[in-house]
Amino acid sequence: MKRTLEPEDQISRYRVVGPLGAGGMGEVYIAKDESLNRNVALKVLPAGLVKNEERVRRFITEAQSASSLNHPNIVTIYEIGQDRVRGSDPIHFISMELVAGETLGQKIHDEKLDLRTLLGYLAQAAEGIAKAHAAGIVHRDLKPGNIMVSKDGFTKVLDFGLAKLTEKQGEFGQDATSAPTAAPATGEGVIMGTAGYMSPEQVQGKIVDHRSDIFSMGCVLYEAATRKRPFAADSDLEVMHRILKDRPTPVEELNPQVPVEVRRIIRRCLAKSPDQRFQTMKDLAIELREAHDEYESLAVSSGSAPSMTSVPSGGAIAPKPARSGRTIGIAAAAVVVVALVVGAYVVMGHKKKVGNAGGPPAAEMKLNVLMSRDDLGEAILSSDGRYLAYVATAEEKTSLNVRQVRTGSDVKILPPQEYPIHGISFSPDGDYLYYQNQDPGSPAYSALFQVASLGGTPRKVFFDVDTAAGVSPDGLRVAFRRGRPQDKVDTLIVGDLATGSDRELARVSQPASFNGAPAWSPDGKRVATALQSVEKGVHSWVAVFDVESGRQETIGSK
Repeated sequence: MKRTLEPEDQISRYRVVGPLGAGGMGEVYIAKDESLNRNVALKVLPAGLVKNEERVRRFITEAQSASSLNHPNIVTIYEIGQDRVRGSDPIHFISMELVAGETLGQKIHDEKLDLRTLLGYLAQAAEGIAKAHAAGIVHRDLKPGNIMVSKDGFTKVLDFGLAKLTEKQGEFGQDATSAPTAAPATGEGVIMGTAGYMSPEQVQGKIVDHRSDIFSMGCVLYEAATRKRPFAADSDLEVMHRILKDRPTPVEELNPQVPVEVRRIIRRCLAKSPDQRFQTMKDLAIELREAHDEYESLAVSSGSAPSMTSVPSGGAIAPKPARSGRTIGIAAAAVVVVALVVGAYVVMGHKKKVGNAGGPPAAEMKLNVLMSRDDLGEAILSSDGRYLAYVATAEEKTSLNVRQVRTGSDVKILPPQEYPIHGISFSPDGDYLYYQNQDPGSPAYSALFQVASLGGTPRKVFFDVDTAAGVSPDGLRVAFRRGRPQDKVDTLIVGDLATGSDRELARVSQPASFNGAPAWSPDGKRVATALQSVEKGVHSWVAVFDVESGRQETIGSK
């Protein structure tokens, strides 16, 4: 295709040096700003497309969107204008910062950079996009080709050509579930973006908010981890169908060396429902920075620790200590100190020895105080040690909160509730929280609810639930107690989270009863729970049930 400009052409105060590239929104040239004596990237809308009012409008929108931002990870816009060249029709142009470097796509596929370095680049990009979101701008076309990496290792986000200016509401938070538009750039029903990186709501032609960009960033992150797109097909139509209906191939099947924590971040970004994704790009940026900082320890915990090189970032990424921890629940009455426990057990300063006599002494237990307050009811730590969920009580109402352990920032997941929130538990990947609360349809009963661990709309998943839920290792099933006083029986229930169906795994008759939250075996084939009988005194034991057959094994004496 014939180019609009040629070397040595003069447009406004810019002298064209040569072409840089071309795309759906225009052609890009390297040019010399002769007034300020500097090289710039000059983006022009080809003359043949000037008659297309929609293209012109989107072209101008890009300049207006990007020029309103000032961030080291967003390309700087210098000028927007129009001029004639060699008697041509008016040519619209944008003069912008020239980034000497390569696209993230080239870094992923041509240079095949290691994942840790790519995480650093993506963390920077997320910081820039978070700035745009705070200004009320949604990018809507994030992809590896729109993220540039300069020669000195700084990331720049390009092409806000499909950006939608939204009504600014301060920083997007959990209340900004849909950002209304003052003058939407594209109305509902119009599909815009690049097929392989669209969010489900984009594919459906819905009006999107900032969480659409989070899905697109998840697609880019998946590609960085696997060198493949999450939703690839022979046609754009099939790609869009897969975005709506399919889950991408699990990352570990394509690259087993990707740490579990990074895989969790990807899954969270690629949730079909916006409510189940990260709720702000800033939160995603923090997660990516931490994954970059702690990559080697994360890789070791995943069974692989390939050598990695570091990468500069906007605002230097400082090393942080490795994380550790497993899920623990802590009940509190008055003043509660929540602690993360690592190592072996020490009581009152006395070290004990474990194993055979003369064996090595146990390591000292280390206690890190996460918080100390007098309004805690329950607390539980996610299995990766990153999030602490807790119930707080004030004025006889309870609220559900999540603290990010590394940063100390808190998010209120549920506002104060009249009926007590209790029985909280995390899904194995930390993406969801489960809790008990009054069933709105049957106030005499308690129901089990699911909510995204960083906020969203709660979903009732099971009715008549009488203990905290034990979540299976694959996150697909839960086990809980359902008491039936009228029948003088207690039942152990296994529920399918996808279908909402449940079945009875076991039952006991009074005076025996199930006691406490059930727990799953690591392979997901068995469920263990405590049993108690009050006949002739109180007797307790642990029973283990085969999930498929219901066969029971007793541990301990009755």
